[in-house]
Amino acid sequence: PEEKITVIPNGIDLSKYSNLPPKGSFKKKFNLPENRKIILYLGRIHKTKRIDLLIGAYAYLIKNKMCNDSILTIAGPDDGYLDEAKFLINSLGVSDSVLFTGLINSEDKLKALMDADLFVTPSFYGFPITFLEACVVGTPIITTTLGDTLEWINGNVGYVTPPTYHDLAKAVY
Repeated sequence: PEEKITVIPNGIDLSKYSNLPPKGSFKKKFNLPENRKIILYLGRIHKTKRIDLLIGAYAYLIKNKMCNDSILTIAGPDDGYLDEAKFLINSLGVSDSVLFTGLINSEDKLKALMDADLFVTPSFYGFPITFLEACVVGTPIITTTLGDTLEWINGNVGYVTPPTYHDLAKAVY
C-alpha cells in the first residue's frame, strides 16, 4: 500500500566530516605545488562519464593561458576508458598538467575534496554522493546538462553548463 512507502533520499554520515584533513594534505601526498589549483574529477574512468569533455575543456583553458596555475586531477578506477583518456591528454599536449591517481581510499578522497578548487563531473545519472561530499567540504561543483538534472546545483553550490568544451571551460574559468 502507498501509505507504507517511504522515500529515503541519498545522504551521507556527517560525523565522518567532523574532523577534516588540513588543506594541502592531498597536494603534499601527490607532490603537487602548493600554488597550483586543483580541478578534480572523482569517479570511475568510463566513457559514459564524458571525461573527454573535461579534458577538451581543460586543454582549451591551458592553450588560451587561462588556467596555467592549475592541474587537472582525475581520481578513480579505470573502467575501460583510461587508455583513451591518456591518449587524448597526450594528443592535446596537456599531459604535464594532468594527474591520474587511480583508485583512492576514503581518507585520500576527503583530502582531494578539501584541496580541490573545483569538483567537475561532466555527466552522471542518478544522484552522485560525491556531490554531497563536495558540498560538505565547501568545494564548488560544475557539471553539464548531460544525464540527470539537479536544479539545486546551478547558482547555489556550482554551475550547470551545456555539454560543450567551450561552455564547460567557461564555467571552470
